[in-house]
Amino acid sequence: MFVCSTLEKIMDIKEYMQSVGRQARAASRRLATASTAEKNAALLAIAAAIRREKAALVAANQEDLAAARAAGLEAAMLDRLTLSEKGVDSMAEGVEQVASAAERHRRCGSALPEIRQRRHPARWFGSHPLESCHCRTGAGRPANRRPAG
Repeated sequence: MFVCSTLEKIMDIKEYMQSVGRQARAASRRLATASTAEKNAALLAIAAAIRREKAALVAANQEDLAAARAAGLEAAMLDRLTLSEKGVDSMAEGVEQVASAAERHRRCGSALPEIRQRRHPARWFGSHPLESCHCRTGAGRPANRRPAG
């Protein structure tokens, strides 16, 4: 009985992941043709939804933490998985910063290399994602580079 239940869960997960993959592929095609204004509107809607659902996100995280504790997860991992209201606010702020950074870059014609090169974008939520951007400094070059010569 346990084996059948486990196999059903695995198949459900496999089907779910395939569905998520198909949806992501469709979304990426749409995103590739979206204007900057459309992308920024979507990002701002995401930030608003994060703020609006803050209590639900924190409550769901508490349930996940309880299950993780029951499963014997180490305290250090539990700490890393804990989501506070301040953490939710930082996520929303980070999404808003991406929208505003994209608009600044669109106006100056610059690319967004710092965003594309980040391996863990969640780690910079709550801080400015483009600290070395020349759009932010107003100079004609990135702030962290010396002039040639």
